[in-house]
Amino acid sequence: MAQNEIELALKDLLTNDMGDANVVAESWEAGFDLNRQIVVSKILFYKAIFLRPEHYVQRFHHTIHPLLVQDWEIIEQIELYDGFCSMDINLKIRFQATLKYVELNSNFLLEINQHIKSVYENQLLSIVYNELTAISDGAWLKKGLANVERKISRYISETFILHHVQAQVSCALKPNFKEFPHIELTKENINLSLAQKDFEIENKNRQELYRQEVEAEKNQQQQKRQLLEQLNVDLEIDRLKIALQAEHERLILVEKEGMQLDYFAIEERLCTEKVAHENRLKEIKLDAEFKRRHAQREATRKELSEALNYRKVLTEKQLKADIYRYEEQQKHWLAAKERVYMQRAAFVLKQEKLQIREKRQQLGRTAN
Repeated sequence: MAQNEIELALKDLLTNDMGDANVVAESWEAGFDLNRQIVVSKILFYKAIFLRPEHYVQRFHHTIHPLLVQDWEIIEQIELYDGFCSMDINLKIRFQATLKYVELNSNFLLEINQHIKSVYENQLLSIVYNELTAISDGAWLKKGLANVERKISRYISETFILHHVQAQVSCALKPNFKEFPHIELTKENINLSLAQKDFEIENKNRQELYRQEVEAEKNQQQQKRQLLEQLNVDLEIDRLKIALQAEHERLILVEKEGMQLDYFAIEERLCTEKVAHENRLKEIKLDAEFKRRHAQREATRKELSEALNYRKVLTEKQLKADIYRYEEQQKHWLAAKERVYMQRAAFVLKQEKLQIREKRQQLGRTAN
């Protein structure tokens, strides 16, 4: 078969397979909410973030931020088999941030979609590169790239799900071959050294991805510790405010008491006996009122202190629960990555054995 006829046959096969892959991708429903909005409630040092409910009434201390569904297209190219094949990569991603993602990245709320692009673009390309460098056996030349495209789309969707982002992913791969004379496109043309080289590149990329994930986990834990420290500072400020308010009220009472005493002194000069009796009655009344207000202030201070302590305990419990759930998710993720690594290593070893066996058979036939 001539070189041009080979390229035409490959193009027809890959075009059909890419069509099937697009059908599979379009059937995936990410569950987007076009009306999803985030409400930021902020009063003094207290801040809360929640989804806008159905029957919502906006308050003066509320700020509404819509979480838009955005389309994102990534176009890249990678060379395979020492430049013999260049693979065009086209990723079409429709995504939307969730409440959980906003809570973990509240500092980037105003540009949350751009933040998602900048954070995950390199990671998504790493997934694509790892999958493409893993097809070094050349079997895709006969079977097409539909399975690889679906696999990449699934891995990217799972990556977004693990990071609390809803996404619908479509991957399209288009190979372009250089015109070399007397080259037959079978897996025997891709030698053992090239397969070993691809495996080393994939292993290096996987180690770098793991390092980035560990670094991201450390950063998240540091952010949580800083949040807890800020909460303690806020609680201390609230306590100081309560103490200052109590002192202010006490000074007001003292000032009122002085004014009353001056008034009583003037009245006493006008009518000594009558005013003396009335002053005694008023002093008793003032003393009772002072004690009542003092008791009321103490009760209010105690209630506020208990409420603040209760909120701190709830926050610490929630933080511990989040950390535990995150650690469990990381354990499952690492276990899944280990299984994939072992399966790929077994696959590469099996291919090497098959190639050695075929070479031995060829040598045996040549000797005969």
